[in-house]
Parts: sequence; C-alpha cells; structure tokens
Amino acid sequence: STVDEMAWRSFGIATSVACGVSLALNVVVKRATNLTPTVRNLVQRTVPYTAVASAGVINVLAMRSREASEGIVIYDGPDGQPVGRSVVAGKWALAQVAATRAVLPLPILMLPPYIIPFLLKLKPIAARRWLAIPVELFVISTMILGALPCAVALFP
Repeated sequence: STVDEMAWRSFGIATSVACGVSLALNVVVKRATNLTPTVRNLVQRTVPYTAVASAGVINVLAMRSREASEGIVIYDGPDGQPVGRSVVAGKWALAQVAATRAVLPLPILMLPPYIIPFLLKLKPIAARRWLAIPVELFVISTMILGALPCAVALFP
C-alpha cells in the first residue's frame, strides 16, 4: 500500500476509535447510577482525553507498524553509518512514540476544565465578562505550548 493509503487508513481507524471510545464512555458514565454527581462530573471530564489519547496511540501503531515487524535501521554514533536493522529498537521506538501520543493531550484536555472555571470566578475577570474568551484562549494556548515540549522531552 502507498503512504497515502496507509495515512488515510490510519486516520479512519483513529477517528473510529476516538468516536467509539467517546460514545462508549459516555454511555458507561450515564449508566453508572452509583456515582455521586461530583465523581460523575470528574469522570465525564476524562472522556475527551481518553478518546484523543486512544486515537493518537492507535494512529501511531497503524502508521508505523512496519517498524515493529521489520525493525528500524541502526546507525553508528559518530559516523552515522548504518550497521543493521533492529526489530527490538523498532518496537521500543514505537512504544515511545505511542506513550508520547498518550501524554501529549493530557495537560491540554485535562487541566483547562479545572483552571478556566477557577479563573473566571476571580473578581477582576468575573466583573469583566468580555475577558472570558481571552482567558480561555490564554489557558488553552499555554497548555498546548507547554505540553508539546514536555511530551517530546519524555524520550530524548
């Protein structure tokens, strides 16, 4: 298959996983009658993260599965000369990328739902309702700008 076909297939699989996980978790949360409203709210706030992280991991596994089965080229340090292929290194690299994809959306999707309501209740912001959207944009942008370097730095 061509790279384009693989990309579209991976996109379709990841999108299906994200939608399926989201729908399934929403049904589970609604049917969990034994949860207190506070716990239900907390669990409900994890649904987008779980769906996005699942899609990211599945997308990486679908796009780069050959690295696990065929291995990756190993290069000599100083010269940069290829010395062979390693399936173990391919699997390790794939696991690291998948972990990064799971960690990356964590601060972006999990922190703003707690930070934004807190900030919007502060008197200077609450008195100026027009500040709500800039505050939300600031918090989300800060999370995105901070999350990517941190996620990439997990596996230098």
